Amino acid sequence: MEAAEKTVKDQQIDPGMRAAFHAGRPSRVTVSTTAMMKTLTLVMMVVVPGGLLVLAAFILARTIARQMQLEQGPGSHRFARAVATVRLRDVWSNARALSR
Repeated sequence: MEAAEKTVKDQQIDPGMRAAFHAGRPSRVTVSTTAMMKTLTLVMMVVVPGGLLVLAAFILARTIARQMQLEQGPGSHRFARAVATVRLRDVWSNARALSR
């Protein structure tokens, strides 16, 4: 009965068995690397689309501001006409000019 009550710490384990025992468990480095990769993936999923949305809004606002300079009349009417006359081609060419 006493032999059954002994724990692994009480028993003598040769170095080969100890190495085999530790090889089956993930190390702390592996666990922290996995957690870091999950966190980095989450940040990329949140930041990249948000950043692209901000960039698209900036390019659209820049295109509308450029179009407002061409319009005549009071400010509110100029803004409404500028928004109505902006085309995707204008936004695309403005984005390409921004990248050059």
